[in-house]
Amino acid sequence: MKICSKCSVEKPKIEFYKDKANKDGFKSHCKSCKKTYVQKNKKIIAVNQKQWKLEHKEEERVRRKQWALNNKEERKVYNKQYHVNRKVKDPLFKLSGNLRTLLGLSIKNGGYTKSSKTEILLGANYDTVMAHFQDSWSKRYSTPLPIKYEIHHVIENNTATTEKELLKLQHYTNLIPVSYEEHKEIHNGSN
Repeated sequence: MKICSKCSVEKPKIEFYKDKANKDGFKSHCKSCKKTYVQKNKKIIAVNQKQWKLEHKEEERVRRKQWALNNKEERKVYNKQYHVNRKVKDPLFKLSGNLRTLLGLSIKNGGYTKSSKTEILLGANYDTVMAHFQDSWSKRYSTPLPIKYEIHHVIENNTATTEKELLKLQHYTNLIPVSYEEHKEIHNGSN
């Protein structure tokens, strides 16, 4: 049992949030007092949190990056489960993933000799797309287009809010080839 420092009522310890900094391992005020405080001070708390995030932006970025490095397996399991759940709940997310896979495999494998759904989505045949990729690559790198590269959407798929918008983003003019390293930097920088 423990007495709440706010309401002065003796309650079981299960009614208090945990706090390693306190001797007994629990906060000094009970859960219901904490909830009441948060409800009354939502705006002030939000302003303070926003200010703290601005002041500690770099520290938090470093901390998150270090956590990710230290928890690769846990992160991998979490990400896999997240994608499975999101595909069930969000049809646009599922479509986006399917289009990425379809486009990626079709283009990376050199395309097909016959027309496919991918060519319709791309708005061009594979020869035109390959010429576009070679041109885009030569403008950014001093080497010829390699056999292996990553495909990057100039305007990201996650900006689409409708299926129609998402389909427009699959047009070949919105796709560019990038090196594996650059692709990794682009996507690590967006987190």
